[in-house]
Amino acid sequence: MNFSKITLPVFGISLLVFSGCSKDDDGPLGLGGACGFTWSVRIADEITALSQAASEYSQDSSQAKCLDYKKAYNDYLDEAEDIKSCVPAADKDDFQDSIDEARAELNKLPC
Repeated sequence: MNFSKITLPVFGISLLVFSGCSKDDDGPLGLGGACGFTWSVRIADEITALSQAASEYSQDSSQAKCLDYKKAYNDYLDEAEDIKSCVPAADKDDFQDSIDEARAELNKLPC
């Protein structure tokens, strides 16, 4: 399994989201309507679960671990889509493209 094809979009999404909020955004405290610190907390559990599932799947490529990995990855991508409003308008298309690419690669897993 080529983890770089699947995990690179995760890091791309994370970078876009992590850089998505700035002092210039609208909203309370200048953090954007859906931004602030709560979005990073919202997705933190999914990032942790995905990292753990990826590690376990890389050590044991059984059907069960594959399904666990796919579920964790889909949960992460679902949450990423839920916080898309935090991403600056100029980056939303790239953000969505990264999510779509990750889902396409994930769907190629043989489990």
